Parts: sequence; structure tokens; C-alpha cells
Amino acid sequence: MSAEKSQVVKFGKFDIQRSEIFTETRLSFAFVNLKPVVPGHVLVSPKRVVPRFVDLESEEVSDLWTLAQRVGKAAEAHFKADSLTFAIQDGPQAGQTVPHVHIHILPRRAGDFAENDEVYDAIDHSSKQMAGERVNFDKERQDTPAAGAYYSNDFSWQELRDDPGTVQALQRQAAAAMQAEAGTVTATDAAARDREHDAHPASAAVALEEQGAAWEAFHACDNATARFYKERRYLLLEFPQLTQQGLHIVEIGLAGLEADVCMIIFTLAALDPAHMHHMLLAAWQALRPGGLLLVRDHGILDLTHLRLPGEQQLGRHYFRRADGTTCYFFSVEDLAARASAAGFVTRECSYACTSLRNRKKNLDMKRVFVHGVFVKPL
Repeated sequence: MSAEKSQVVKFGKFDIQRSEIFTETRLSFAFVNLKPVVPGHVLVSPKRVVPRFVDLESEEVSDLWTLAQRVGKAAEAHFKADSLTFAIQDGPQAGQTVPHVHIHILPRRAGDFAENDEVYDAIDHSSKQMAGERVNFDKERQDTPAAGAYYSNDFSWQELRDDPGTVQALQRQAAAAMQAEAGTVTATDAAARDREHDAHPASAAVALEEQGAAWEAFHACDNATARFYKERRYLLLEFPQLTQQGLHIVEIGLAGLEADVCMIIFTLAALDPAHMHHMLLAAWQALRPGGLLLVRDHGILDLTHLRLPGEQQLGRHYFRRADGTTCYFFSVEDLAARASAAGFVTRECSYACTSLRNRKKNLDMKRVFVHGVFVKPL
């Protein structure tokens, strides 16, 4: 059976499913990248498994670059970019980790990297992650919880929890929070405070008008170019359930929509904990029986969680940022319990642990998110 007719196409030793190939020619194909550097980062490769560019036939070279040109034009328009990076890592010393010629195509926008040449370091890092022991290439490409937990294998949440630096950060945070509240507060008093907040959330909640103004300012400034969420936009990889054809998909949700899928992506954590139930109920009412709720949000022990001063804590795992916006940090148990209280059954609920590198500040950053797939019972 030819490569054109088979259900998979080889990329080096790996099988690329037809569902991951978004366009192809007789000799070349374009497919999604497991470790994208920017939104729209895709790969174009010849169908024949050839390790080095010099080994391609002239017809393959022409076809490969013609397809790359077409894909680049479409990606630039779709992702509202104004430039493109085309890159080939030709051989192991050039950073090639899969011995099969492939072109990286990256839609580019102003400010996506502090220094333009950083894009090549990012491509190199992404390629090494794909080929490293921590990533099972074939497993991550399957429609499984591993694929749903995209970018979740960089480090263990349990190891992060037990790390002495994490323990010290939480202790400092708790001490500062208690000092800010009452000078000297016992652990028993702190627990009572948390119960009081759950019973009477208005006493600790930030005024809705104040929060609204803070979020408007945030989106007008920090998120105006979508850079803030650029590492988390790959929903088809995070939630492969979305790749099914003919789905009725909604965000957050309204009653009576009979949707197949409802997404709540980095939204629930912005609410006061007492109000989260209303959003989850709205999602439940928007879905048909058997419909899916997909959630991605901030997790406890995330870098941001550990850095927030205790003085800014409004309740258990609930903080006000310096800009006036608020953020809640979920444990997987917490998220699953809240979904269950709204009537959902848990299919997947796990931590997604991502290692990022701030090249400008030479810092390693450990980000923790919660990933959840919940089902409305039939």
C-alpha cells in the first residue's frame, strides 16, 4: 500500500496518523507539532524517510518547498502574523533529533521573542524535548489522556511538592498571610478563617466592579497581543476530543444549547471560589447528555502561586494580584469535587507540569496547570 493510501505516514520511526496531517501532496505532507514554539508552529516533511536534505531528489526538494510556501501563507493568515520563520535542522550537530528531513514553519509577530535569534534556541529545545526520554512520541500522539495532558511530562508534581524550596515558599507565604491578617494567628485560627470564607464569601471577596475594571485593564494591556496565553493555546493537542468532526462546541455555556463540548479555559480561576459553582452549572445546562466539559486552569504549586506574597491571600489558594485581578489555584481533588458537585462525572483530572525557560532572565520556570475532562451523565 502506498504512503498516500495508508492510514499512517512515517516520520522517522514514528507513525503520523491521517488525522494529524492537514495537507499533503504526492511527495510531501504537513502535520501538527507536539511541542510548538509559537501558535501555528507546524512541520512539513517529505513522505520518503530521508535523513539529510542533500539526499532528497530534485523533484522532492521542489515539492517540499512548494508545499512549505503554501502552508506558510495559510498559517500566517490564520494566526494573524506578519512574518514567517522557515528552519531546517539538517543533521544531529544542527539539532536534528528525528532523522527525517523536515521544515519548521513558524508564524511570527512583533514581540514573540525578546531577541529574534531566540527562536532558534526555542526550536532546538522543542526538538530535544520531543526526542528525550521524558516524551514518548507515539504515545503522546494517540487520543489518550497522555495526549490530553499536553506538555504534562516535564516534571513530577509530587517531586515539586516535596522539594525543600517549595516547602519553604509555602511556609513563608503562610506566615506572611497570618501576620498581615492579625499579627499573630494560630494555625487553628487560620483554618477557622478559611471555613468562615467558605460560609460567608462576601466577607473576603473583592468587589465585582473592582475586579471587572482590573480585568479590563489586564486584557487591554498584558493580553492585547495574546502573548500572555501563547504557551497554552494548543487546544487540539491538549484536548484531542476536539478533533472529531461535526461537534457543537461552546465556551463557558448557556442553558439549552445541547452542545457536544463546553470549554472553560483559564476562566474558572478568575472567579471568587463561591461563584465557581454557578459557572459549572451553566456548563452542565449547556451540554447534551454525554457531552464533555473541558477545563484547563491554574494549579497549586505553580510558579505564580509560590511567588505571590502571603499578604495578598484572600482565602485558601485564592489571591489578589498586584494589578487587582484575582486568581485561584486548583488541586486536582478540588477541581474534580467542584465538577462532581455540579453533576459531572470525571473522565480525566490531572496536573499538567510544564518547564519553560526565560532566556532573557536565564531562569527555569516550573508551571503547573490542572487539566480536566468531565462528562454529563446520560
